[in-house]
Amino acid sequence: MKVVTLRVYRGQKMSYEADGSVQNENQLIKLNEGLEFDKFEKLIGAQGYCKVDLVDVKEIRKNGVIANLSEAAMKVWQDRVVKMLTPEEIKPLTVSDLSKRLDELEKTKNAEIEKLRNELKNKA
Repeated sequence: MKVVTLRVYRGQKMSYEADGSVQNENQLIKLNEGLEFDKFEKLIGAQGYCKVDLVDVKEIRKNGVIANLSEAAMKVWQDRVVKMLTPEEIKPLTVSDLSKRLDELEKTKNAEIEKLRNELKNKA
């Protein structure tokens, strides 16, 4: 099992003092890998956080030994945390995309109409 430690910052944007220290309310959160982390990841946008930093990830083995992760594994976690508050790029639809989708819908609708007509003919 892995325990992920994050530092989360509340607010609309980051604010700093003149000496460079952070003004935003912040706290450490420890989450278990799996369902707990996944739920946090999905709902982070509604929590009012403007920044999330990965502090640490520890692996707790069955024998109770706590181990650090390799640099490669930490990089994977770091990338995942960075994506939390990064909006996904939305590809704009083109006219050809919309016309293809419309054609697909019309074919599906026509197939359903034909199916119903055949059923009615068979019952008559």
